[in-house]
Amino acid sequence: MPDYDKSVFINCPFDKKYKSLYEAMIFTIIACDFTPRCSREFNNADDVRINNIMNLIRDCKYSIHDISRADSRLNMPLELGLFLGCKQYGTQKIKNKSCMILEAENYDSKAYLSDLAGQDFYNHQNKVNKMIESVRTWLAPKSPNAAVIPHSQYLISRYRDFNRNYLPGVLILKNWTKAEMSFNEYVVTIQGWIALNPIF
Repeated sequence: MPDYDKSVFINCPFDKKYKSLYEAMIFTIIACDFTPRCSREFNNADDVRINNIMNLIRDCKYSIHDISRADSRLNMPLELGLFLGCKQYGTQKIKNKSCMILEAENYDSKAYLSDLAGQDFYNHQNKVNKMIESVRTWLAPKSPNAAVIPHSQYLISRYRDFNRNYLPGVLILKNWTKAEMSFNEYVVTIQGWIALNPIF
């Protein structure tokens, strides 16, 4: 079981259009010495998806919720609501949970999630580099290693190196394709690269 204090629940779209942002988010979470968790780590079709999600929310101190498509995709605001309810009504340990709310551009969400007024929002502008910057800005200060976690420009360069010089070789070695990589395979691949090429 991953460490509760280092676990980050991911609530975001999983479609092809969002894939590059999703992968950059996962990389940044690991680069900041945390463990990404999401519903895609479960492969058992017999499991009830909402139960898996609620268990993940319970088991993660942190979570990242991208509501940039909440006007058309209701899963993201639902899972954000589950997180906020868990935090509000849970034990003292649960009440110390913290979440990041992402949108594409500043104030986009106000049109359809007005009840979240007063929450701090971050944006990614639908750009990989901005996603890395925003996730690093929010997450790094929460790490025991906050003082040595590099700033976003360095992480961006390391992410580029991972994609250009390491990932293609892994795909060839294992007879994998990037399109078919599972969440768990992608996480383990990043962790393996960082073990060989420490970020800090």
